[in-house]
Amino acid sequence: MEERALRRRSWPVFAGIAIAALWGVYPWTVDMNLGQGDYADLWRITALWCATSAFFLRLGTCVVVLRAESLVVINPIGSKEVRYDAIRKVVAGPASGLKMATARDERLAPVVFGGSLLDYRFATSESAADEIRRRMPRKPRPAAQAEPVRRQLVRPCRSADLFLATAVVSGIVGEVLGLAK
Repeated sequence: MEERALRRRSWPVFAGIAIAALWGVYPWTVDMNLGQGDYADLWRITALWCATSAFFLRLGTCVVVLRAESLVVINPIGSKEVRYDAIRKVVAGPASGLKMATARDERLAPVVFGGSLLDYRFATSESAADEIRRRMPRKPRPAAQAEPVRRQLVRPCRSADLFLATAVVSGIVGEVLGLAK
């Protein structure tokens, strides 16, 4: 089976709109701060804009990746991988989103399929659950034989990490300039 990515189309679109709106008002913020001669606040605001952009980028890149033998849940901060034969139950609903339980009683809740008003109409959580169930064996492995969920505490997201690094540098410069007053 080929690798397949499951996500709601609205997540990357929402993240893109939020980032565009954020940076769309940035020139007015710069103009206002430069007019007042407050360079420290301008650096602090840049830090805030960069950190917020990093948040929306990480949110927009959330996905559930279906591989040949396992699935990977990529959330904003970390990721989790579990084999299909270790999944005991997959539950989906418009209000609750998508949730999975493993043979070792570990829980997985993909952020990308969190509860949504649009899910009442489009049933994306249910279709994702059906796709996962099709790849699961009829009977999961017993808990003693099932592999545990593999976790990655912090997942790489270069664009978001670049924004976050810029936010840290901008925040430090803003504080140094603020102390120099």
